[in-house]
Parts: sequence; C-alpha cells; structure tokens
Amino acid sequence: MKLKKSTLITAIFAFMIAVGACFYIYHQQNASTVAPTSAELTEYNKIISQGKAAARKMQYAKAQALFEQAYAKHPTKAAKIYTKQAKNLQLAIKQARKSQFSTGIKTAQTVINEKGYWLLNDHAKRLITTLKTAKSNYQNEIKPLLAQATTAESQGQVDTARENYQKVLDLSYIKQPYYQKYFQQAEAGIARLKDQTNSTTSKQSSSRDTGTAGTTGAGAMGDHTVNGKTVTQPTLDEIRAQLTKLGYNASAWSPQDLIDLFRHASENGHTKPEQITKEDVDSF
Repeated sequence: MKLKKSTLITAIFAFMIAVGACFYIYHQQNASTVAPTSAELTEYNKIISQGKAAARKMQYAKAQALFEQAYAKHPTKAAKIYTKQAKNLQLAIKQARKSQFSTGIKTAQTVINEKGYWLLNDHAKRLITTLKTAKSNYQNEIKPLLAQATTAESQGQVDTARENYQKVLDLSYIKQPYYQKYFQQAEAGIARLKDQTNSTTSKQSSSRDTGTAGTTGAGAMGDHTVNGKTVTQPTLDEIRAQLTKLGYNASAWSPQDLIDLFRHASENGHTKPEQITKEDVDSF
C-alpha cells in the first residue's frame, strides 16, 4: 500500500514538472514575439508605404533599405519578402547591365516566385520581357556582326571590319543600357582601325617626304640634284605637267616630292620629265 502511494506521489510530481515546463516554454515564446504597440505599428506601416513609393519610382536600393527598416520595427513575413524582392531586382538589373541576359532573367524570376509586393512582381515581369528581347538581339544581330568584324580585323581586311563595327553602332537600340558592353566593343574596334589607318598614312607620308633616295639619305637631306645636276624651276614645271597628263593631282606634290620622283624615274632610265611613267609614280 505504501508502494502504491509512493508511486502515485511520484507520478503527480512528474506531471506538475511537465506542466510547469510547458508553461515556461509558452511564456518564453510569447515573450519573444511581443505584439507591437499602436505607435510601433503606425511607424511600421508608414515605412512600408515609403518603401512601396520608392519601388514605384524604381529606386530599389532605397526600397530595400526601407523594407529592412520596417522589418526591424515589426518582423513580418511581408517586410522580409519585400526586402528580398527589392534586393533581387537590383541584382537582376546589375547582371543585365553586364549583358548577362540569361542570368538576369533567372534572377528576375526569383522576384516573381516570392509572390510578394505585386508592383515588384510586375517590374520583374517587364524586366524579363526586356532581357529576352536583348538576348535575341544579341544572338541574331550583334554577335554575328562583331564576329565578322573581329575576323576581318585579324585578317587585315580593314574596310570590312570597319563596316561591320559601324553596323553595330548603327543599330537603333545599341545605346540602351543593356547593350553598352557591345556598343563599347564596336567603338573600340573603330578606334583601333582608325589608329592603324593613321599609322599607315603617316608611314606613306614619311616615304613621300624622303623619296626613294631616303635609304641613302639624299631625299631626307633635301637634295635638289638629279644625276649631279640641280633641278630648275622649268624642269619642275615639266614634271608637274607630266603628272597631270598621267592623271595625278600635281598640285599636291611639293617641289622636293617632284625632285625625288624625278630621281626615282631617272634610276629607272627615264631621264627626262616627259619620260616619267605611271609605273615610276606608283612605285615611288
């Protein structure tokens, strides 16, 4: 009988401990999720409204900061989701500006999947539509043109390369934000080709200044003689007349150019101005 009484007391004691533990846990849970005061709730709603206003203006960084602030005031599921949506929209746009169209589309889709603020969902849908168009434009127009341009450039086909780079720059949408990477590539290509052209022109001009005798220094030193005789003004006039006859713009030639050309022609056996040939001029 005493044993039964002892067992009963033990059972009652254990039950009281269990009830006490449950009460303690319940109390602690409620203590950690104390309902906000009326003033806190008013402030929370105010900040959420400010965040939504920023989102309407597509100021997503500001919207994210405000939603985070609202969550700190009152940690609701809505505030947490809005924060994540604003953050991912910023990321999607950043990826798009780097022309990472596929990645940007996936990131924007996560905004929709959150099923949060309807306006952010709508902005994400519109961004996806824009990026799909950008991806198509790149694959079907920009990429082939840039490929043709770079191939032509590597093969020294300057005119073809320039033409294809220019076609990229002439695309109606190329100056929009998400195409800047390719716009800059085309501009850089045009600049490189211009530098190459200027370099070639400079070398040709230098060759013209020094003449064929430049290898011996005669032209470079302003040598006014041909075959040991000084070239006179009447002879220069005859050389100009022969150039005009051959179809060249003689007025573009300086006196030293004419003398150096005459020297070059004389080395080819053409010792008189009227004997100068197109071959002499073209090989000069």
